[in-house]
Amino acid sequence: MSDDPVDGSIDRFEPDEPDPEAEYGPDIPSVSVPDATENIPSVSIPEIGDTDVPPGLARAFWGAVVAVNIGLFAVSLGLMVAVFRGQWQLGATAIALGVVALLSGYRRYRAHQNR
Repeated sequence: MSDDPVDGSIDRFEPDEPDPEAEYGPDIPSVSVPDATENIPSVSIPEIGDTDVPPGLARAFWGAVVAVNIGLFAVSLGLMVAVFRGQWQLGATAIALGVVALLSGYRRYRAHQNR
């Protein structure tokens, strides 16, 4: 029995591994890539306070943004607490806080708009 692997030589039953240097399939095309350091535009970033926006407008804008963000967060959180957790008093408090913040943001917007 010459095909019996008792002698520990199982390698003769393994297939030969393919040659990684052999060419399989079509040729791989080459691509020329331009140098990444060529033609990089320069960008100047203004310093804080070095803008064309008047300080009153920037303050009104960011105040309205913060008030509206707080309002949306509080209203949505209050609704979720009330509906999913059943804590109606805490949910109603958060909703009321959110409505007040939204109204504050709207008041800031209208006050600056009417100036």
